[in-house]
Amino acid sequence: MRSFAASGDVQSKEGADLDLNKTVTDFAKSFGTGYYKDTAKVDVGTPEETEVGGKKAVKITAPVTPKVSVPKCEAAKGEIAIIGVLLEDDGQPAGVAMLVVVSDAQGGPDDPKPLPADVAQDILDSARVG
Repeated sequence: MRSFAASGDVQSKEGADLDLNKTVTDFAKSFGTGYYKDTAKVDVGTPEETEVGGKKAVKITAPVTPKVSVPKCEAAKGEIAIIGVLLEDDGQPAGVAMLVVVSDAQGGPDDPKPLPADVAQDILDSARVG
């Protein structure tokens, strides 16, 4: 699989406040090493503040450099792109809804080609929270 998108949410433990930037940054690292294996190097960038439906949100892009053992099958570079939206309950942080796009960027099989770089950002920009 060269690219895929997934969504979900993270809830705070025992009512503790969630830090939006830390939650999305930690999730990017975890997703990168989970999908590309724990030997992958995940370079998480600085979260970019934005809004989704009037709610506080951040976007982050994390280039991934996996340790490749089968070059014709495995990507030599990948990317995790995430938008996280702060969910609140009575004005208090209660969770973070996330949309994640995982894409191979270089290496791997010749077909299918990797997703063009701007498509992941277009997908994140289409996020809505109901």
